[in-house]
Amino acid sequence: MKKRTAIIGALVSLLPVGQLLVIGTGAVLTSTAVMVSVPAEVNAETWSCTYQFDGKTKKFLIYRQGDQFNNLDSGFYKIIDENGSKIHLYKTFFPDMKYYYAISLDNKKRMFSMVALNPGNNSAIISGPCKISY
Repeated sequence: MKKRTAIIGALVSLLPVGQLLVIGTGAVLTSTAVMVSVPAEVNAETWSCTYQFDGKTKKFLIYRQGDQFNNLDSGFYKIIDENGSKIHLYKTFFPDMKYYYAISLDNKKRMFSMVALNPGNNSAIISGPCKISY
């Protein structure tokens, strides 16, 4: 009986260590799952830009999502061309396709320019400085 009591006592004394091991392992696994499941959102290239329009300072925010850029107000812009210094984007709004939106992002100058093209009714060109985060 004494051996059984000693073994049970030894196992019970190890419970706090086992509990820490289980909790620690769970935290590591949860953190790893979160980092692996959302890498695009955490490490997305984001352009936070400002420009002047009608005498007011406005903001333009666009971020890379997969092989496109996303603006929460107007949706996804496709990449036409990209190199180390510039990124060229475009978008049309379906179904009317009246406007063709062109955006140029300049990595070296840290600026953007955008225009909406519709022959005979083009928009003003907006342009301004950007903060880029990766």
